[in-house]
Amino acid sequence: MKKYLILLILICILFVPVIVSATEYYLPTLAVVSFENHSNVKVTDLENMGLQFLESTLSKSGMFTLLDRLTVQKSVEELGFNSASGLIDPSYAIQLGKMLGARYLATGNVIDITRRVTEFKGYGITTKRTAVSVTIGLRIVDAERGTIFFIDQDVAAEELPIDNECKKFWSDLQYLSKSDETGNIKID
Repeated sequence: MKKYLILLILICILFVPVIVSATEYYLPTLAVVSFENHSNVKVTDLENMGLQFLESTLSKSGMFTLLDRLTVQKSVEELGFNSASGLIDPSYAIQLGKMLGARYLATGNVIDITRRVTEFKGYGITTKRTAVSVTIGLRIVDAERGTIFFIDQDVAAEELPIDNECKKFWSDLQYLSKSDETGNIKID
């Protein structure tokens, strides 16, 4: 009986620290600071949609614990700088990171939006397709060191047949902009 009791105590002593250390594991905290439109195309509420997409994608990755967007906005306003400028100067990034309790700060931006319409005429029919591509950049700064942790850009492209909904979207967009011969959209 004593042997079993000693064996049980020995097992508890050996395995309890492993269980406790596994439960103390935590994910680094990340604050999505801004998402900006640097393209020449003005799309209503693009910055908000970008923030939501960026937060959703980073959350799904399972690599970070995300901070609440309202908390981030209030802290940025308290420090008195716009969200993107805080990540240019390392001392501001460190200050914002400390204020938020975040290890990483993320920003995203739309670099370019292009549209190209292709038309096929033949065999007695005519079809049109629209190809839309969006170039997006992502930057994650280590708020403890003030260094760039990750930076990347990617292009997402989709080709769609032109239907009534697509025509309405592009006619609304063309009200604000003008396409050149290459299909790049330019603002008047």
